[in-house]
Amino acid sequence: MTPKKLWPTAFILLLIHMIIQYVFYMNLDLTKDIDIYIFVLEFIGQLTIAIIAGLLLGVLIAFIPFKQKRFKEKVKTTVPLLTSFVLLVFISVFGYSIYLKKVKGIDLRPLNKYEDISIPANINCSMVRSGKFESDKTFIERIENKQIQTDKKTGEKKEFTVEWINDCEYVLTSTKDSLEIIRVKITEVNPNGYGCYVISDKKVDRYPIYLTIKRVK
Repeated sequence: MTPKKLWPTAFILLLIHMIIQYVFYMNLDLTKDIDIYIFVLEFIGQLTIAIIAGLLLGVLIAFIPFKQKRFKEKVKTTVPLLTSFVLLVFISVFGYSIYLKKVKGIDLRPLNKYEDISIPANINCSMVRSGKFESDKTFIERIENKQIQTDKKTGEKKEFTVEWINDCEYVLTSTKDSLEIIRVKITEVNPNGYGCYVISDKKVDRYPIYLTIKRVK
């Protein structure tokens, strides 16, 4: 591939990476200034890394003797080529992260202990105390102190009692197995549902997972 075609290729990869990264952060509410700031900051940071890494690696590889070409000629090829390679790595990482979230239900967020997760002071959780909701794998019907969960694939139903610790935190206890306890902290509420951190007392690693729960209309 000629140098004239390498930069357009790198630009196309950059656009693809931007779209994939947006999908990765789609669970954020981008109507909020802080979340827009996070997305833009992350993208600019990774773009800077791609350019610097491509430049450094391209220059280093250009020093390798190859077909008697001059250093400047080799740089024109190696820099966009290596920049494209770094962007491909980013695309692969974010693409795999989306796969884990959609297929495996694993959300690659920073690992925080459940006890360290703070609940924003300005959210109103009363609107999600009762209602019908769904996650990627489960249908949820909750009426204040009772919750029924139905597995989307198997249709298996589980019934829990709900104990509200405060306005936005509650504990689920299975009516069949008192040792099956799930703790939930709601950290975001919007008209379409809510976002929460969930942890089971049976988990060994003691790290919660983040779930986006949609309201069923």
